[in-house]
Amino acid sequence: MKIRIMTFASLILMTTWATADIVTISEAYEVPRRNFTVPVTMNGDLSFKVCDDCNLITARMTPDTFFRVNGEHVELSEFRKSVFRIRHSDKTPIVVLHHLESNTIQSISVTI
Repeated sequence: MKIRIMTFASLILMTTWATADIVTISEAYEVPRRNFTVPVTMNGDLSFKVCDDCNLITARMTPDTFFRVNGEHVELSEFRKSVFRIRHSDKTPIVVLHHLESNTIQSISVTI
């Protein structure tokens, strides 16, 4: 009986320790092509809207921002070419990973 009580008490203590506040560090957005401004340079701002009625989100791009096309790391120039080749902009979302605290763009990805 004492073993059951000790086990129960231990489980309650472990549950209490595990209930820490969850902090969101980054947020990923699926952005329709029509609501995405293709970046021109690595340094500057990127603006996009998650939906037509949503507010505009603006965040800084840095030299650490990386680009992916079909899962492969590419340079900005190749990313721009790929985005401009999208034929069905309604069906091809661009995924933007936004670091909230620093308000910077960590990555931009597209699968064509």
